[in-house]
Amino acid sequence: MTQTHDADSRTAPAMPSDRLLSPQDVADFLGVPLATVYVWNSRRTGPPRVRIGKHIRYLRADLDAWVERSYADGATPART
Repeated sequence: MTQTHDADSRTAPAMPSDRLLSPQDVADFLGVPLATVYVWNSRRTGPPRVRIGKHIRYLRADLDAWVERSYADGATPART
């Protein structure tokens, strides 16, 4: 039996709140380039992160809280 997939019916998978997110997941979630996430890491200005071995990961709850704080602190809209 062959399965077919309609490209229009595909959606991005939901990110569970207990899943650790990679820097790419964070970039995708926030709609910023991956390089921006790495710059935040080097400047320690981005969302809180954890190191697991040599890997950087983010807790979804920490990311959500960081976004909320950013808006509360007067984050400016992106320039076009």
